[in-house]
Amino acid sequence: MIYLITYDHPHRKTQDLLYQFKIAGVDLHVLAMPWIERKNFAPLFKIKPDDHPWYPEIICRKLGYTFDKILSDDDTKITGQVVAIGGAGILSKNFVETNTVINAHCGYLPEVRGLDALKWAIYYDQSIGVTTHVVDETCDGGKLIERKEVPLYPQDNLFSIAMRQYEMEINMMIDAIALEKYKYASDFGGPKYDPGRRMPHRKELQMIERLKRRLSDLSG
Repeated sequence: MIYLITYDHPHRKTQDLLYQFKIAGVDLHVLAMPWIERKNFAPLFKIKPDDHPWYPEIICRKLGYTFDKILSDDDTKITGQVVAIGGAGILSKNFVETNTVINAHCGYLPEVRGLDALKWAIYYDQSIGVTTHVVDETCDGGKLIERKEVPLYPQDNLFSIAMRQYEMEINMMIDAIALEKYKYASDFGGPKYDPGRRMPHRKELQMIERLKRRLSDLSG
């Protein structure tokens, strides 16, 4: 049995993972934590797909997955299990130490950590990628499963790159579980980098100009 931890709320990444795990023949036990409404920072440029109006409990019922609501990861009392992250905040140290918790991060670890990873990778001219990793108690740390760079094309824009990266996140998470790639996770190499925060608007504008130059260079 594979566990998936997420929010008890419509969430696009969770929904797509549920569908793709079903296609891959992976049986899931879904654990849904309460959704906490936060004051969201409004970015200038959209990089996320829209959510669908489906609660995970409804999708699980239709797909035949076991579904339970929990108050927190400590409420699960599970140990020694493989747990995929569909959506979650910071998980407790005890939970990640007693289970194999797998995340798909929209950045090329360890260089690009934290929030707005795609935007910061463009801003600092770093590799744009996706990483699957076994989580530890640090932000985007742990053990490396797989990382790939997102291909770029001269006709791209920020949103098309973000959607290609998103699709890679889903596919790499499925592979990490269905193909048991997590069993061969290895230590991260290289220096440690500080995690990113939400990109302020003035830097978003600079980031877009840097992306235009980066894409222009691809056309020769």
